[in-house]
Amino acid sequence: MNPSSDPFREETLDLKFLFRKYAFLWPWFVASVIVSLIAVHLINTTSNRIYETSLSLLIHEDEPVMSLESQLSAQPFTLSTNKIQNEIGLIKSRTLTYQTIKKLPFWVSYYEANTFNQTELYPNPYFEVEVDSLFPIPVNQAFSITNEGNGSYLVSASWDEADLYSYRTESYVGKSMQSDIKVTATNGEWIVMPDFRFRIVEKEKKADEKGQSYNVVFHSINSLVNQYREIKVTDSKNSSIILLSIQGENRRKNTDFLNTLAERFLMRDLEKREQKAQKTIDFIDEQITEVSKSLFRSETQLEQFRSSQKVINIDYQSMQEFGNLERLQNEKAILIIKEKYFHYLTNYLELALPEETEIVPPSSMGIDDPLLTQLINDLVKLYSEKSDLMVNSRRDNPLLTNLQSRINNQKNTISENLKSLTKANTISIKDIDNRIEAASRKISEIPESQRQLFNIERQFNLDDAIYTFLQNKKAEMQIVKSGFTPLHEIIDPANIPDSKLVSPKAKLNYIIALLVGLL
Repeated sequence: MNPSSDPFREETLDLKFLFRKYAFLWPWFVASVIVSLIAVHLINTTSNRIYETSLSLLIHEDEPVMSLESQLSAQPFTLSTNKIQNEIGLIKSRTLTYQTIKKLPFWVSYYEANTFNQTELYPNPYFEVEVDSLFPIPVNQAFSITNEGNGSYLVSASWDEADLYSYRTESYVGKSMQSDIKVTATNGEWIVMPDFRFRIVEKEKKADEKGQSYNVVFHSINSLVNQYREIKVTDSKNSSIILLSIQGENRRKNTDFLNTLAERFLMRDLEKREQKAQKTIDFIDEQITEVSKSLFRSETQLEQFRSSQKVINIDYQSMQEFGNLERLQNEKAILIIKEKYFHYLTNYLELALPEETEIVPPSSMGIDDPLLTQLINDLVKLYSEKSDLMVNSRRDNPLLTNLQSRINNQKNTISENLKSLTKANTISIKDIDNRIEAASRKISEIPESQRQLFNIERQFNLDDAIYTFLQNKKAEMQIVKSGFTPLHEIIDPANIPDSKLVSPKAKLNYIIALLVGLL
């Protein structure tokens, strides 16, 4: 074979030729790589570091307010289809973000001025800035604060135009025109300007380095809410666990926000359930107040009769008859409680305003009717869905309209069921009244004084039975309320060590720099 026709020989010759041709450029390749690596090293060391911090939540289904017996024997709830999406919408809602921001000192940022960038100090270990809330403050403008030693600080700032914001009204109130500020103030001394007032208050750990400069920036509540609403929330397809994550330069700030947001989310649900329980307790209190007046009157009448007629006790035979009548009175007392509840529920369905969504459950009043209880629980769930949907929806949202229609239909169903229950309860009261009347006829042969005493005692015992029943129900609901815990759970709280660096990506940057240097 002719060597000149060997393709492998030709390729070898070509590579050697290329190597000899460009070998003189190797110093430039080396220099290019070194320059690229140095440039990337500067980028990696001077760029602000961005961290991602996460927190996980376990979502449970809503529980209705129930009696103590039901609370103790309750079974776990299954998660509804839209529950997780509703909770995600709530977590990202403006309302919950606002409540979280109000609990955190994010309205002012402190930065330690460095040569290449600014390092945020959170929390600032050296001092804090207090604003006089009676005055507005320029927001989104940097105030330079330089430590001059001995508790003295040089404050300087300049701007062509700045927005003035009031933390008292949480609104913009005007503009601060061109300004060039340079003033020296001591620890705790108010810095008074035409448009604003603030002061520097040192902490126990003071800045030791004289001449160290810090930048302070004030933020409006609205801008913070918009910024932190960008939180990322992801759900799992196979579980009811959701993951909350946020990116930012300060890991502690990320951690504080996520943990406070999660705590506020849990407390919101707990407060709603406590409000429902308190609604029941308030209803019982109203009934107790009404019954206690009648009880006081009958008790006074009983004491006066015994004192005037010198009749203390009733003989055994009479006591038997009276005992039978008393049992009937106790049965009637329960029916009267039901009647009062049915009257309350009827008024609620007919007169309650749309925003009045708290309903006293039947079980809290000793009414054991499975159908009514289920209907009320279904209505409460519809109210809860509507409340969650309204957080991130407009009033003309078709889903909201459909949900309101379902609520109205549910109310109509309850109303029809209530009519039947009220009718049956009225019949039961009439039956008890007939039996009481029959028992009373047997008592008519008893001496007048004992009959009068019995009639007074009968009213007293009826009032006392109702009063005791209501007091027991109130105590029961207070026990249930005191035992409430947050419905959802924080599985893994946010913490600083678990925060991940997402930018700059040092290794990737070095690889890219090496490739660029070789081109």
